[in-house]
Amino acid sequence: MRLPPYDKEAELGVLGSLLLDAEKVHGLCADNKVTSSSFYVPAHRYLFGQIVEMIDNKQPVDLLTTEASLKNNGRLKAAGGYEFLEMLIDKTPTAAHAEYYIGFVKQKHLLRRIIEESTNTVDRCYAEGDQSAESIIGMAESSLFDLSGGCVSDEVNLYDIGESFIRRCELGLSGHVPHFCAEWTEELGSLSNEIVFVHAPRSTGKTSFVIQWHRYAESCGVKGALFSLESTKDAIYPRYLAQEGRVNTFAMRNRLSSNHPFWEKARKANRSLHDMRLVIEDGSWTIERIRSKARQLVRAGTEYIMIDNLVCIKTEKDFQRQQAKYMYLMEQIRDMRNEIDKPIIILAHPNVEGNIKHAGELEDMADVVIYLKDVVREETRRGGDPVEALSKIGLYVRMLDEMEAQIIAKFQKNREGPTPLLELIFNKSIQTFMPIVERKDGGREEDGLL
Repeated sequence: MRLPPYDKEAELGVLGSLLLDAEKVHGLCADNKVTSSSFYVPAHRYLFGQIVEMIDNKQPVDLLTTEASLKNNGRLKAAGGYEFLEMLIDKTPTAAHAEYYIGFVKQKHLLRRIIEESTNTVDRCYAEGDQSAESIIGMAESSLFDLSGGCVSDEVNLYDIGESFIRRCELGLSGHVPHFCAEWTEELGSLSNEIVFVHAPRSTGKTSFVIQWHRYAESCGVKGALFSLESTKDAIYPRYLAQEGRVNTFAMRNRLSSNHPFWEKARKANRSLHDMRLVIEDGSWTIERIRSKARQLVRAGTEYIMIDNLVCIKTEKDFQRQQAKYMYLMEQIRDMRNEIDKPIIILAHPNVEGNIKHAGELEDMADVVIYLKDVVREETRRGGDPVEALSKIGLYVRMLDEMEAQIIAKFQKNREGPTPLLELIFNKSIQTFMPIVERKDGGREEDGLL
């Protein structure tokens, strides 16, 4: 049976260096995230832990004080005894090579953790249960990715960060993913790696909204992926056709207009969408699998991730309370964003107060929160006056036909920019939003070019 990888001499070198220059060597260990668990030999773990405890308590560290502290805590024998401490001093004449020893200890510990995680993966494969192969792969990939973070230096040169930011802004590279439409991008800038929530009451068109965003970004040459957890590809793709071809797919499906050139326009739209090479993932996905798949997609050139929608995301864990589940989901989403360093856009439902449903804390962690609301419909349903409601926010009720809706996009949060109130007209027949833009004469007009 093979022993796990470890370097006895390196472990002794770190401990001996601590006895000679505790403060400096402890600082090096902290910088490299070396802790008691980094040591393989139990006696070495005990001794390291005791020395760190002495340093934290502002006690001097040398051969005699360390022996006394171990003896007082009943750990002297477990840490190897006085003879072992003397041997450390004899074997380590100087602390000058401490960083060299620390590097070996850290690497061997990382190898042992890789073995441990790999063994856990093997155990999951043999265990009885309903875990899919994809779920196991996702968990394994996630755990190994987390381990790899320990190999990256945390030292940050703030000046370089500032220069990099200024240079990216000079070159127009501060963001790479366009907002929902050209007008919004011009006003708000592009996205870089934000967590964005778009939430709206049912039947407001939020799925059509994210589909249109997907299409627009693709038309700008920015590749993205939509995880459609609420609808299958068969159900959601006709919405892409409706927008791209300006065709009423509901009428097509029910053959309500035989003299309309739906069929050729739809086929032309289908060819155009095919050229875009859209990525749409459907089915039942856990957040762990989404996180794993997102890493794969980004490696293949994907620049942003969209998820429709929050309530449909499952987890590998069981939670007694909904709030705990959604906090876990948000932590996973945040970690995923940090891993891929790309925008993540998530659809959600609002509560009666107009906040994200189920867990208001999500808004605290998000970078952008957009609330889509049909003010006319909502006010009419409540018996209110939509004209008065819109006039309070500087807008007016538009004369629309029965297949259109006046939508207000309220930026409830925009961490890096303004929080505007933007207008849209939603054409239900072709499931497309048209932004209302300012004219040079001070009026407003619909932009139907999207």
